[in-house]
Parts: sequence; structure tokens; C-alpha cells
Amino acid sequence: MVALTSTAIRTQLPHGSETILFVDDSAILVELTRAFLCLQGYTVHTALNGIEALEVLEQYSMNVDLVFTDIVMPLMGGPELAQHVRDLYPRIKVLFGSGYVGEVLEQYGMTPELGRFIEKPYRFEVLSSCIRDVFDSLPAQP
Repeated sequence: MVALTSTAIRTQLPHGSETILFVDDSAILVELTRAFLCLQGYTVHTALNGIEALEVLEQYSMNVDLVFTDIVMPLMGGPELAQHVRDLYPRIKVLFGSGYVGEVLEQYGMTPELGRFIEKPYRFEVLSSCIRDVFDSLPAQP
């Protein structure tokens, strides 16, 4: 097992230079994930809900490569946000994360066609690999 020291994070886990918008209604998770992704070399913008995320995208959309969003959030959840992203910014990729699984996700509008999914709580090693895989292999939705 790899110890997640800042040196291990920078040298042993997949990294990149793309820009990510991370959206989650947990301020603590937002800050921890932002810090981790920054150590991986990514530029990270954050938002606490879908409405806030659209405001960030309005300002930074030309530079955002991936929206990584929670599914269940107040004001606007991840599936609705993803639809707006696909309509307004079709080159931006979307990755979903949630602690909910199965039928509960379907109740919130999540379907496999919407995009890649990572289950919370996620380990940073798994998140790092998943994000790199999205950038390396998944074309943005037209």
C-alpha cells in the first residue's frame, strides 16, 4: 500500500495539468479534494452546488476540461448540472461522484449514459486513476 505523503502524491500517482471544476455540497470534502488535485498538478476551481458551478463555468469555461460533480446537492444536482454543461460547453468532460448507489441514484436522474461514476468515499489513489482515465480515454460528449 502506498503511503500518501505529499512526495508520494506528486511522484507515484497519476497526475496532469488540466483544469477541473470540483462541485460538492460538503465544504470539507471540497477543500480536501481541491488540495489533493492541486498536488497532482491540476488547476482546480470549486463550487458548492450546481448553480454556483454554472457561475464558475461562465467565468472560466474556456479553461475547464472536466467537471467532477456530486450527484445529490441542494439547488441543482449533478445530473442537471451535467445536462447544462453538455448543452453549453460540449467539449468539457463530466465525472460523477456519490455516496448513493443503485436505485437511489436513478431517483436523482443518474443514468449510465450520463457519464463515468466514482463511489464515495473514494480513496485518493482511486480518484487519481479515475480522473486520469477520463482525460486519457473518454471523449467529451458532443
